[in-house]
Amino acid sequence: MAGWIKSESREKIPMDGYIDEREVMPAQRDGVVERMLSALPSAPADGRDVVTEAIVSCQDCAQAATACADACLGEEMVEELSGCVRALLDAADIAAVTARVLSRTATDPAVVRAQLTACWTASRHAREQCQEHRSIQHHRESCARACRHAELACRALLDRP
Repeated sequence: MAGWIKSESREKIPMDGYIDEREVMPAQRDGVVERMLSALPSAPADGRDVVTEAIVSCQDCAQAATACADACLGEEMVEELSGCVRALLDAADIAAVTARVLSRTATDPAVVRAQLTACWTASRHAREQCQEHRSIQHHRESCARACRHAELACRALLDRP
């Protein structure tokens, strides 16, 4: 799959806008998500690494977007950032739900597809908002990166046959 972050390597992922390409560490941390998915009796082995990456990327996006929205609310120009804050809160909520939906093995495929599409859309919009206001605070660059990872992870699952 083009543009996918492989958990066993350190591939560079395509970035657009102001974010430069950098080495990306695998998102699996201590492997909790992978261990849980492999322990489920009804979880298919095929594509588990892609699902694991998507779950962790969505969790990271949810955390980063929540923290970034909170940081934006503490800035002097908070009124100018209201659209950014709304986009971040949407992305945080949708990404968190997406991670939970992907953790279930018997979810209707149409529901999974709709959730992935919503997460892809919300993550993209939040990233674009962060990029629009990037020159102001560094936390938006970190958040934009987390949103981009979720965006790519959702796209990779949506593009699977």
